[in-house]
Amino acid sequence: MKYYLLSLFLISGISINAAEIKKATISAATPAPAFPDRILKYYEIGKTDGPVLYTQKIQYQKLPSGELNTKSVVTDPKGKLIYTEVVISKGSQLISQVADVEQTKRRLSIEVKDEHVIFKTSALYPENKEEPKEDSDKLPEHFITGALAEPFVMEHFTELMAGDTVHAKMGILELRELLSFKFWKKEMIKMNDHEVMVVAMKPSSIFISLLLKTIYLYIDTKDKKMIHYVGRTPLWKEEAGSTNLNALDAEIVFEK
Repeated sequence: MKYYLLSLFLISGISINAAEIKKATISAATPAPAFPDRILKYYEIGKTDGPVLYTQKIQYQKLPSGELNTKSVVTDPKGKLIYTEVVISKGSQLISQVADVEQTKRRLSIEVKDEHVIFKTSALYPENKEEPKEDSDKLPEHFITGALAEPFVMEHFTELMAGDTVHAKMGILELRELLSFKFWKKEMIKMNDHEVMVVAMKPSSIFISLLLKTIYLYIDTKDKKMIHYVGRTPLWKEEAGSTNLNALDAEIVFEK
């Protein structure tokens, strides 16, 4: 298995707060915004005072059915489209997720249906000759994708603050399979005068954890939302002097 393709982690930056959901106005005709838009900036790790690698804009809409529709668009500094994603969810429960990855010219999707997780990959454009592929697995307890890591952490906020370790099965779109992850509180720090819980997440498998660096989610304990992220992203970078692509690890600052 090509674990170097283990790329699809955080992208949607969804922070679900039950009180906010109840306040959202739901129109039977037109979905209403559920939360304010968010803007994320991607940097090289440890270089947030350097140039921005990518900018991500996220929009949220509460659907008449009560589900949350999250749309993400990532562009490079010149405004070139790099990645788009649409996630339909309810809390940390995924309903569907579709990602168009311009860098690899692939469409990746995942859907929960009839107690199963269905993965599909295909060429993004007809000229990219790639045969469509599909795999499925039985829906596990505590199932998430990288896009839903944040609401999963919020649902287990009290346990994590108490020092407990929580577990989830994560759907990896690139690999079309499920992998086990564990989450735990690494430390409490202050960022911009806010109390922040640093949550670490890594694969439960020792072998896979050797191939993927620990990911860190920085959670504002007052506002109950993620404000910073360090680790694997769904984006890619070219190797120096070649056109080969490697999964991008980055530091992400949530500007709003």
